[in-house]
Amino acid sequence: MIDQDSALTPGSGIFRTRRCGIVCAKPVYQGVIGQESFEPWLDRLNRAVNEKVLATILQEIRRIVRG
Repeated sequence: MIDQDSALTPGSGIFRTRRCGIVCAKPVYQGVIGQESFEPWLDRLNRAVNEKVLATILQEIRRIVRG
């Protein structure tokens, strides 16, 4: 997951030191024991995203950037 608002100091491109993730409430992360905690979702994502989906996303990004 990317959370640039919390991970980077605005405008500096330098990482800040944080002792929490996106949510600082520790109970949210109690079940997270490593990458294997995310495997069900990563597996689902890997099955759902293919070249056609990525091409559609890229096309939409290009459309937005061009305005």
